[in-house]
Amino acid sequence: GEQSFEKAFEWEKRAAEEGKDTWAMDSVGFHYRVGLGCKKDLNESLVWYKKAYDNGDLSASSEIGTIYFWLGDYKNSQKWFSIAVEAGDPSAALNLGLLYEEGSDNIPPDYIQASFYLHIAAKAGITKAKYRLGYLNYLGHGVFHRDFAEACKWFAEAAEEGDIESQYTLAYLYHHGLGVEYDWKKAAYWYEKAAQRGHRLSQIDLADLLAQSDHQQYEKAIYWYNKAAEQNSVEAHRKLGDMYSFGIGCNKDQFLAMEHYRLAAQQGEQIAVSRLKQSI
Repeated sequence: GEQSFEKAFEWEKRAAEEGKDTWAMDSVGFHYRVGLGCKKDLNESLVWYKKAYDNGDLSASSEIGTIYFWLGDYKNSQKWFSIAVEAGDPSAALNLGLLYEEGSDNIPPDYIQASFYLHIAAKAGITKAKYRLGYLNYLGHGVFHRDFAEACKWFAEAAEEGDIESQYTLAYLYHHGLGVEYDWKKAAYWYEKAAQRGHRLSQIDLADLLAQSDHQQYEKAIYWYNKAAEQNSVEAHRKLGDMYSFGIGCNKDQFLAMEHYRLAAQQGEQIAVSRLKQSI
């Protein structure tokens, strides 16, 4: 209960104040960081993590970088994440890479630096770093040109590790033959992986893939359009309207078609607006 957290905090603070117990100092910093057994206080948390660092706990540098980031002090955050990377912390390399990628009020984006630090984190096995590297190469940030093949390599690693955005983007690359040969089966496989986890764009693109004239798996397409429509996808509502209006993979049902067109039109989908006008 709360009382036991307060007691633990008191004991750990006493131990931290008495000597050079860096574990206790880290623990006090953590208590202040999350407000466990004491009032949350990020500045006080900083004090104790810095004491731990000054007494030889190099891993505290990453926590210091994180707290400075939360406080909006990005210069100090950058400084301490750099120290943590030098101490061998790959999660700090990820955070530093993201800081350089996104930029801040006083740190402009630097995609070369972002790529450098994300590589460190990715090679240490951090999935999010692999996704961000894929994204940088996909957009051409941090490299001299868009490199779809390199993007595909990183998205594939992250997709295998379960990153849902990487699963979607890898499927998209296979779907459109970007950096890899067009591969319907691989596109469908990765779209479905993400679609089953509720990824709306994957549900729509999988349905589009299934509805292609050379595959004509219309019933499955309707299933996935419906899943996306349940998440209020404008595009899915309009495409379901078309399926029901023309009887593609289902019996013609003008009532259902108009209902889906109406839901899409309410959100400004112009084809749906046009279909509704034609029905009047």
